[in-house]
Amino acid sequence: MQDFLYESFYRLEKDHWWFRARLEIVSGLILPLEQKNSVIDFGCGTGVMLEHLSRYCDVTGMDNSPLALDFCRKRFSGKLVETDLSQDIPFTQKYDIGLSLDVIEHLRDDIEALKNMKSALKENGRLIVTVPAFRFLWSAHDVNNEHKRRYTAKTLKTAALKAGYKIEYISYYSFWLMPLVMAMRFIGGLFGINKNSGMETKMHGRFINGLLYRIFKSEKFFISRRLRLPVGASIIAVLRME
Repeated sequence: MQDFLYESFYRLEKDHWWFRARLEIVSGLILPLEQKNSVIDFGCGTGVMLEHLSRYCDVTGMDNSPLALDFCRKRFSGKLVETDLSQDIPFTQKYDIGLSLDVIEHLRDDIEALKNMKSALKENGRLIVTVPAFRFLWSAHDVNNEHKRRYTAKTLKTAALKAGYKIEYISYYSFWLMPLVMAMRFIGGLFGINKNSGMETKMHGRFINGLLYRIFKSEKFFISRRLRLPVGASIIAVLRME
């Protein structure tokens, strides 16, 4: 990911509708599983999820970017590790839950990274994965984030199975807002106005931001109950160690 996006994400993550809703949706899958979970966030970025989950869980953050970890330290005082998911993960501690939130699409070998994450998980541990969906939604935002691919539910499931996981749950999400995402990508591509990801990372005013947050967050009702949405701009999955 290009360095300028870390500062942008750090400033926006607590307030921007997309980051806030994703945090709520992912938390809805984590917190009901059991109390006092130990959690590792693979590719923790600037740390907003670490800060949130540290109220409920024993949390560790991991990222390969020193800049990302510097931002993490501004909001999270717990354990942080700098390492690369393309290598064996040097952890002696084993975790109940791993998070890979919009991470593996950045990596050349996503299957190898998923395998390496297994080494940090307990027997019967779970890995919660989110990824962007559908190649036809590819835009300058993907380029700036240095994505290697976007997924379908089928291709994510195939990668997870090849890495040795069982699929506990998989669904599209960002379902209600899929038409908006499609329109933004089309307009941005047509007029070349999204070269710095501005359309997708800017705040849109308190009312619009709040409205989009409530619409997106409403999908937590379905996902926390393991109900599947038929399509969406992203995919979420719960994988289990065999």
